[in-house]
Amino acid sequence: MNTWGKLMKNTLIILIIFFVVSLLVTNIINSTEKTKEVTKLSDKITKLELEKKVNHRFLKMKLSKDKTFIAFDYFNPKYDPIVSKIKKFDHIDFLIELSNSVDLDWKFFAIQIFYESSYNASSTSNRGAKGLMQLTRFVYGKDSDPYNEIHNIFIGVTYFHYLYEKQFYYIKNDDEKLCFSLAAYHDGITNINLYRKKIKNDGLNPNDFKNIKKYLTHNCKQYVNNIMKTYNEIKNI
Repeated sequence: MNTWGKLMKNTLIILIIFFVVSLLVTNIINSTEKTKEVTKLSDKITKLELEKKVNHRFLKMKLSKDKTFIAFDYFNPKYDPIVSKIKKFDHIDFLIELSNSVDLDWKFFAIQIFYESSYNASSTSNRGAKGLMQLTRFVYGKDSDPYNEIHNIFIGVTYFHYLYEKQFYYIKNDDEKLCFSLAAYHDGITNINLYRKKIKNDGLNPNDFKNIKKYLTHNCKQYVNNIMKTYNEIKNI
């Protein structure tokens, strides 16, 4: 083999070695970058899972065995206003006993009171609803003091129970029944029954709450949604 042939052979070998080494280096770099991306993604997922655990942690409200205090366990700051109001409320024991007597969850009413009046017993709405559970004259009558906390709670809870058990007894789903009762509590039972007739005339199921939503006022829809969303987060705890 002449000198030119040897030179070409050596050059070819060098090029092949260079190509192989370059390929190996490229693969190593790509592998390293891929590992970094996987690590970043893993870290991101871990962070998101952690944030989800923190931000969506349920509010736990448990009554002590001797009924002397309510224990709270939560991380989500959105619960701070509710927790602080309930902690300061003097008649929580009465609310619990009354709720038990009508076989409804006291936590539901504790949340309802928060969204009704933020536990301000002297509050009056622009429509004339008064006290903790924002009672109207139609509900509290002339012989009760709506600004008296015990009177207000008793009338509010028993009236809600009347709606739940007597007006919407035919609705079998508990959540649906609560939604209808809240809507009637807020917008009036007469209006809700009128809406149900319209829905029935439209050929839709009048016992399905989603069908009635389009007739409700914006405030009523927001009211029902706020209470049910909060209550559904804690009712099974």
